[in-house]
Amino acid sequence: MGLAVALGGCSGSPSSPATTTEFFTAPLVVQGDLFYSFNALSNGTVDVTLVSVTLATPGPAVATPLTLGVGIPQGTGCPSNTSISTGPGFSAQLSAQVTQGIHCVDIHDAGTLTNTVNFAVRIVHP
Repeated sequence: MGLAVALGGCSGSPSSPATTTEFFTAPLVVQGDLFYSFNALSNGTVDVTLVSVTLATPGPAVATPLTLGVGIPQGTGCPSNTSISTGPGFSAQLSAQVTQGIHCVDIHDAGTLTNTVNFAVRIVHP
């Protein structure tokens, strides 16, 4: 009986929403623009992190800023509702509210690339 009372106290605690983590990696050319679509299973926050930028053939890490954006795909593009120019880091540089459905993360040259780079972006979404 004591167990039932102890468990009963836990039934009203909120649960955190489930999230999905995806990675988007590719080479980005000078003045390039790429995007990656994902499916948000519910309304919530998407967190986007530019994890790394390296020279393309294999090369060292570089701190060159790239522009990240979050939007809804339109044919062959991803117009961003919100964006930021940032270098790589360990925590999310861009957070945006999304509704259930298809969204995209856009990454493009912020006008600073002089060579092709490889990048890795982490996308955590509902």
